Amino acid sequence: RKFLAATADDGTSLTRRADIDAVVDPTAALVTGLELAARGEHAEADVFFSRGLELVTDDGDPRTCARLHAARSRAREQLGDLRSAVEDHTATLAAVERGGSVESEGVDACSALLARGRCRMQLEDYVAACEAFTTALRFHPSSRAASGPLRGAHRLADPHATGRATEANGAQAPPWRLVPPTSPV
Repeated sequence: RKFLAATADDGTSLTRRADIDAVVDPTAALVTGLELAARGEHAEADVFFSRGLELVTDDGDPRTCARLHAARSRAREQLGDLRSAVEDHTATLAAVERGGSVESEGVDACSALLARGRCRMQLEDYVAACEAFTTALRFHPSSRAASGPLRGAHRLADPHATGRATEANGAQAPPWRLVPPTSPV
């Protein structure tokens, strides 16, 4: 499985051949994938992240596993493969639970939950988005990154809630407050 990794934007030939099967270290696969993603080559990056995950055993280093899943999820989001990105966000959470948190790189439970919630919103799965944002708030109760989208997801999950709230507010307000005073002529 060989593939053409990259060609420079300036036209110089930085083309290199990479034999993905020759990659035997998951950290090397991660680094190469991150370099490709930084250049906007997300499909190629996905291949390297996937290879890294093949090399990490289920009971392997949870930090490397979490970093690979988080990176692959971002690449897949960029490619528009949101369902696969959601699966990777979920796998990131599992690795973090095993001790794979790397908060300095944004690889932690709250970040994975927020990203999964955003993907669910784009997939119009608002109930699942609410669950993700609610769980993220359990990790960081004052997180505006979770509370704002949670309100939006609630509103979209129950489109009749806005109408009911308006009706309830209208029923409580006395009618004379709704009509502006008239001046005598």
